[in-house]
Amino acid sequence: MKLDTSLTLTSIIAIVALISPILTALINNYYSLKIKELENNQKRYEESIKKKQEIFEKYCQTLSQVAIQHNVAIAIINEYASSYGKAILYMSPEDSQSAIEINRLIEERRFKSAFNLASNHILSIKKEVDKL
Repeated sequence: MKLDTSLTLTSIIAIVALISPILTALINNYYSLKIKELENNQKRYEESIKKKQEIFEKYCQTLSQVAIQHNVAIAIINEYASSYGKAILYMSPEDSQSAIEINRLIEERRFKSAFNLASNHILSIKKEVDKL
């Protein structure tokens, strides 16, 4: 049995013409999904950074109002307590220790001592935020 080469060649070209768009679509879809996944990860990362910055900004703001300005209004103290609880979760161990000490001094109403520690503490947090 002899095969006709033109018929064989035509059959191969027809099969490749059918398979080629399917493979191209599969490859494109795979890489589109990968790109979308990378974009979503980047968006989540940026949102996380923004959230941390906002938490640290709020903490530094309320810490300044309490320790530096000696503002002991209940609303400000409550705001400070809330921001302290959130910010300490994201602080480095060194900053956490400073925050705990400053918070203890504020609870004891020793604002002068808290102020002395707060200045360096805020600068340390600024460095941490700049690293984000």
